[in-house]
Amino acid sequence: MKFQPFIVGSGMSAKAIAKALSVVNIVEDAVEVAPPIRVQRNQSLQGLTDGVENPVLCLGNPHGLHARYVLEGVDAGFDHMVLEKPVCVTLEEVEQLRGVTADVAVLHGFRQMWGPQTIKEMVARGELGQLMSIEGRYWQSSAAEIAVSDEPPADKTWKGDIALNGRYDTYLDLGTHWTDLVFFLAGEMPKTARQWLSHVNALADHRDTHNHIYFEFSNFRALGSISKTLHGAGNHLELNVLGQKQAATWRLQRPDEIEIGRGNVQTYVRRRAGRYGSHQPPFHGVGWLEGYTEVVRCSLVRRAGGDAPPPPSLQECLRVVESLLKAESL
Repeated sequence: MKFQPFIVGSGMSAKAIAKALSVVNIVEDAVEVAPPIRVQRNQSLQGLTDGVENPVLCLGNPHGLHARYVLEGVDAGFDHMVLEKPVCVTLEEVEQLRGVTADVAVLHGFRQMWGPQTIKEMVARGELGQLMSIEGRYWQSSAAEIAVSDEPPADKTWKGDIALNGRYDTYLDLGTHWTDLVFFLAGEMPKTARQWLSHVNALADHRDTHNHIYFEFSNFRALGSISKTLHGAGNHLELNVLGQKQAATWRLQRPDEIEIGRGNVQTYVRRRAGRYGSHQPPFHGVGWLEGYTEVVRCSLVRRAGGDAPPPPSLQECLRVVESLLKAESL
């Protein structure tokens, strides 16, 4: 099946979507991807689908515009979309998007990678025993780098504009990735949600830089430390799933390896094969772009009637945003 993507956006996310589409076109025999058509911000979406076979609307524009463009896309006749996270930035937008029935795959790519998918299977088979807690961190240093730099801060970016980015930064950016991973592994919604937000080294009053996120599920807890101002951090995403019998740890920096703890012994499960994302061999992946590519691949292959794991859906990810926006302050 041949698809015609339309990409809204021009920044890093939109470019990552374009890269993912190109890789899928190369490695996936089940689909063909035409060269993307770029759509300028504020350009009307009306008429874009006329006479186009299998159009796909790909949204990589600022976070605060996501809900608007999903709704405009539906109105313009797009029934298949690929959407950057977060899916929206306010509770009002959550309600607006609840009724969307279009096929919308969300780029929470980490959960689609081999490590979290494999841990999910281990949990389902009971290999870890009863879960006690899911704990971890997602640390970056972008705000810390600016805080200690001798160079003056760059001119305002769209993330400093509440109309374009919403009233949060780290919390709905990295925090939604963490929360999506937790909800995916938990297989249920939490009974309670709490959060603590810090604005140390903030580039604007509303741009939180360091968070703690806490969830209480029916039989276990989850705790995440999320930061853009952790000095010395790179792109440090670590997931620890703690069970009665064993513990499993996955790190983005070593995506094809899971560390298993049993008693005081550590062993490792390593990816041997599998058609994930770029189809690169184990330990030859492409970093976080692997997740983007796998979400796009799964969305297109399933749309073409092929076999692929379900990608994160709009309705699932609305629950992620809603839980964070309704979380009580610690």
